[in-house]
Amino acid sequence: MMETGTGNVKGKVILVSSLFLSNFALLIVAFAEDKLGRVLVSFSLIQAP
Repeated sequence: MMETGTGNVKGKVILVSSLFLSNFALLIVAFAEDKLGRVLVSFSLIQAP
């Protein structure tokens, strides 16, 4: 569970780490549902050099 500064948005954060070729990549996907029942999805891809 995580709390954001904009309203009471609670959701689960899923951490997925995968190995692409010889680079380590971390894909962070966050799912959140607000008070109106809308599902918010945000993701970021982090690659280490």
